[in-house]
Amino acid sequence: MDFEALGKLTKDVSALQKQQTVMLERLEKLNEKADTISEIVHEKIFNDYQHKLEQLNMEITPLYDQLKLRKAELVEAISDVEEELKAYMVEKEEISVRAELGEFSEKKAASKIDALDKENEDKFERKDKLTSELEKVDEVLSVEVGLQKMPFSVPEPATEVGKDLSEAVAEDIQEDVVEDAPSTLSEELPDEAILPPLPPTGDTEKTILDLGKEVEQGSTMLFRPPTLTVVSGDSKGTEFRLKMGVTNIGSGSGNDIRMDDPSIAEKHAQITFGPDGFTIYDYNTPGGIMVNGQRISEHLVQNGDKIQIGDVELRFEN
Repeated sequence: MDFEALGKLTKDVSALQKQQTVMLERLEKLNEKADTISEIVHEKIFNDYQHKLEQLNMEITPLYDQLKLRKAELVEAISDVEEELKAYMVEKEEISVRAELGEFSEKKAASKIDALDKENEDKFERKDKLTSELEKVDEVLSVEVGLQKMPFSVPEPATEVGKDLSEAVAEDIQEDVVEDAPSTLSEELPDEAILPPLPPTGDTEKTILDLGKEVEQGSTMLFRPPTLTVVSGDSKGTEFRLKMGVTNIGSGSGNDIRMDDPSIAEKHAQITFGPDGFTIYDYNTPGGIMVNGQRISEHLVQNGDKIQIGDVELRFEN
């Protein structure tokens, strides 16, 4: 296990948690001052903090998923080393009993036990290290629960200050369109043509709209979410869209991307979005994952990378 990478992930999550807490505290203080400041100033600051908080939530959600995956690996690794230590204790006891039965001298028994102790010394150190890392991960994940109980959406004041940011943006865009071409857009285009559909509020697993390729056309923004495209075989050309937080890949029906291929495990891979981009993880499967011809356990993918999951080859496009 890469303890250095795990430590960085834990620190990144902790840093984002602190920023979340700061934003929440500022929003609460702002609401307390709502009666003493002008509506326009309240609205401007409120929307600014809410927007920053939403960005933090989008950043931290996939990192939480990565950390939970690492926790499961730590628990499994601790279980494995404990089984090895049980076997060591059994072997040590066996030597003592055989010596008591006269099979060999106490001196020889002591020599065997000493050699066995040295052979297994690293297992105790490894267990201590794994346990220490698990405690750190648990400490960070426990804060997630606490934050979710806090009001991410601050109660709205009696005025329209608490208007949803997406509604405000939509109104601004509609006003720009009307001012630029009042006689054409209003008559020839339906309302839904002016703006792309907004993602549902509070859905952390929504398709990425704000991370795709953006093309400005007047006041309208067009988006193309990142994809995986099959580049060979019977399914060549099949395109799969990635999600904002976590995309699970495998042959099982519960996956976001299901591939019916005998070389692909029921739960084979996971792609998560973080501050640096999209990272693919292998669930320690026999078929494994290759990125540009190299076997990986985790990898930050780039536009155009060739990803082979089992025997299926795909191209990542962002």
